[in-house]
Amino acid sequence: MNSLGKLALTLTLLVSLLSLGQTRDVDPSTRRIDTVITNLVDALERGFEFFAKDAEEINLDGMYGLRMAQGGLLDILEDERALDHLRPDIVSRIRTLSQVASTIYAKAAANMMESSESYFSDFHSLIDRPFRVTWRTRSFGRTTVNEAGSGVERTSHYDEQKGDKCFVGILSNDSCTVSAQCIAMMTEKERSWYSLTHQLLYFMLAENSGCLPQLQMALAKAGKPTAVESYYQSYCTLIYEDALDLVKKDFPDVFSNDLFMEQSSLCLAMGYSEFLQIEWASKVLSKQRANGCFGYGDASNPIVGRRLLMEQGMDGGCGSHETGLSCAYFSLFLKNVLFQRDAIQWNQSA
Repeated sequence: MNSLGKLALTLTLLVSLLSLGQTRDVDPSTRRIDTVITNLVDALERGFEFFAKDAEEINLDGMYGLRMAQGGLLDILEDERALDHLRPDIVSRIRTLSQVASTIYAKAAANMMESSESYFSDFHSLIDRPFRVTWRTRSFGRTTVNEAGSGVERTSHYDEQKGDKCFVGILSNDSCTVSAQCIAMMTEKERSWYSLTHQLLYFMLAENSGCLPQLQMALAKAGKPTAVESYYQSYCTLIYEDALDLVKKDFPDVFSNDLFMEQSSLCLAMGYSEFLQIEWASKVLSKQRANGCFGYGDASNPIVGRRLLMEQGMDGGCGSHETGLSCAYFSLFLKNVLFQRDAIQWNQSA
């Protein structure tokens, strides 16, 4: 072998050794995060594919979950720091998912309007675009949770009819109607479950819809604190307590998974790191059916309705509301993994 051949062989071996060293030097936590990201994107693709095949059966509540998921995906695509942590193929898949969400909405909107024209008219602004809220890293701390869980009995009762009127006031017109009755309902203490998540959602939508000044004026008139951040903190602290209870009881009834995903999605949308638990996400992932849907019915025993609790049965006993929530949960969990990776909790549910 001449000198040039020896040099070429030496360079080849050197490059091989350097590549091997780089592979071995990959941080194990980075590999774990990459696996989580891939699993979440896989789950989103399955859920979106299910919705795309059965778009005509999606109700407004299911579409809200899908639009919430799309908002999370767009936040990722518009954040350079998040993109720096993603492989090009994952970025491409996320971009496709966002485009698919718009396509699904276009297919489903006409049927939603036809099946429930008044409900669609009242809540259309909730789903006519991707749902996005002002996000920042938030944490309430475990000490706060312990104080919140002081043994006070809380109620899950929710007056759906009154609640709908409150939401319509901030969604369906430009005047941002915030009544004294709505302030009383949406700030009532000792609430739990869906009643509590709807209190949080009301404040989120008021801010998202540009009704924050009217909301704060109504709060002041009622003699209540006007800083919305304090309500987010209080509600997500109590929601965490409820979610933790569901996890400890291993989701004790057919509604538990739906409720848990609603709880987690809303607080992840606000950036509360306490909900960024891999163990929790794994439990939800394990409940996704092979066809991408979620639900507690089957073909012979379909789901019947509830409301921003209204469920609608889809093909094979799947649920529109629950499947939409799963898409929101996976997307917002993914967003928080990318935006606050140092806050990820790997094996902790208390």
